[in-house]
Parts: sequence; structure tokens; C-alpha cells
Amino acid sequence: MMKKLLFSSSSRDDEKGVKEGHFVVIATQGWKEERFFIELGHLDNPDFVQLLKQAEEEYGFSQEGALAIPCDPLYLKTIISTKN
Repeated sequence: MMKKLLFSSSSRDDEKGVKEGHFVVIATQGWKEERFFIELGHLDNPDFVQLLKQAEEEYGFSQEGALAIPCDPLYLKTIISTKN
């Protein structure tokens, strides 16, 4: 399920500048929006997986470009800075 979400969200524009082993996420909540390059290892983080599920519920699998996640950018920073 998550692989489909990730692969369906990639585009040529987002592939530019993305290091191998990473994918692009945009954390968006209200007027706040911030772009992140996420290491694939975070797919094992239960908190990050929960955010992916929320994105699936809100946006579905039909996103193009970077994967939009409905959360505050500061919250996403906290999640990705925490070791699994």
C-alpha cells in the first residue's frame, strides 16, 4: 500500500535534486507549507507511517509531484529527527 502511494507521487520535477534513497514530501497545514527530502528508512517509523495513512485518507493515491502530507511542518521535523 505505501509503495503505491510513494511511487504514484513521483514526477520528473521532484526527481531533480533528490538523493538516492530519499523521496519528496510537502508538509502542509493551513498556510504553512514546507518541502522535505525524507530518507526511505523513515518508512519503518510508526509515526511517519501514520502520517502517510492520513495523507491517503485525505488525498488518496492520485497525487502528482511531491507527496503532500496534512501535518504541521514542525511536527514532521520532530518525527524525522527522532531515531526509530
